[in-house]
Amino acid sequence: MNIILLTNQDYCSRNTVSIPRGDYRYKHMRHVLRVSVGDTLRVGVLHGKRHTGVVAVCSDQEIILTVMEQEKPLPRKLPITLCVALPRPQTYKKVVYDATVLGVSELVFFHSRKVEKSYWHSPVLGEEKTGKLLRDALSQAGDTVPPRISTYPRFRPFAEDVLPRLLKGKEGFLFHPRDTVHTLSPSQIPVLYMVGPEGGFTDFEYELLGNADLLGVSLGERILRVEQAVATILGYSLIKFA
Repeated sequence: MNIILLTNQDYCSRNTVSIPRGDYRYKHMRHVLRVSVGDTLRVGVLHGKRHTGVVAVCSDQEIILTVMEQEKPLPRKLPITLCVALPRPQTYKKVVYDATVLGVSELVFFHSRKVEKSYWHSPVLGEEKTGKLLRDALSQAGDTVPPRISTYPRFRPFAEDVLPRLLKGKEGFLFHPRDTVHTLSPSQIPVLYMVGPEGGFTDFEYELLGNADLLGVSLGERILRVEQAVATILGYSLIKFA
């Protein structure tokens, strides 16, 4: 963890938080960081601000932190809306984690013909498991604000009704190994990136997306997994928008 994420429920007074034994944050501070009284830590409130925390009590039962009033600036978000055809559950976890660490502003998962319908019923999409993924990724990145995440289990309503709204005020790019000739070189920000399933979009889907004013981009001749394509795209963007 590069930041200890707190919630409002952790506060026992205006500037004091208590992390009980058994909590994953207690275990990390006690057994990984090996904190002692007087040590300072980077802390932040989920969906809120970052601060410095000072260890006031370190016992076998709890760790009490005094949260300093002075705020620390948050890492800057990438001006990116990342739309991904829902991948297999293990890949979903990788995409959510990596996109959060790299600072994507918004994550959108949508259905496609070549997406297994069973993926939509996976427990990893649930609030509890996705929330843990987000907290882990934020702790790694030293951030407190997760990306907005939305899901659309029907392709046509997403492509015809939702996508135009998402694209408003953005430049859009469609990553697909078809007759794409454009390069990934945004002329404006924010941007929207659309990544299809590993089997590619069907002809119908590709034509429907062609009505959405998206620039087609190919990542080359090699066939990439979804997580590899996402990592490539976001790695470029991290440098571009830094």
